[in-house]
Amino acid sequence: MIKLKDILAEALPDVPMSTGFKPTETYSREIPEQFLRFYQNDGGNKTGRFIDMANQLLQTYENPGEKEQIQDYLENIDNISSEIQELLDPQSTTDTGHSVKSPQGKHVNAAVWKYLDDIHETVNVIINNTTFDGWPIETTIAELEGLYTDIEELKNIYPSNYGPAPEKNKIGMV
Repeated sequence: MIKLKDILAEALPDVPMSTGFKPTETYSREIPEQFLRFYQNDGGNKTGRFIDMANQLLQTYENPGEKEQIQDYLENIDNISSEIQELLDPQSTTDTGHSVKSPQGKHVNAAVWKYLDDIHETVNVIINNTTFDGWPIETTIAELEGLYTDIEELKNIYPSNYGPAPEKNKIGMV
């Protein structure tokens, strides 16, 4: 049974805010955190809502032809999600030249946040409807195409709308 508490736990707030006497927006912390909740690849160990959805889809569609179609879409989404993780992950070892902490416009964070919300919502819809309603393969593929489009838009927004990473001060003599 699906509980309202579980559904609300999956939904993202309209604007992520800190707690305290003077709440402030926390996009720079929440954007990477929410993307990593969707998709995280730690040295080949993949976790997140996308992986849960992929496993569910591969169990639901057992026909070899359907499974192959689903796998193609899942691989494309996996590849682009991996690229976004490299851009967003604060612990990334590669220097992308961009930082979530330095948006070029004041509405960029809200746009990225909206795409993340849409991505999470689409994953929830796919999981629920393939499990409980038995969606036909065509409907699932159409939803996967929409998910890929949202992720691709997110990837395109990031490098063009976030400025260079802040310079790191080195300790000691330079």
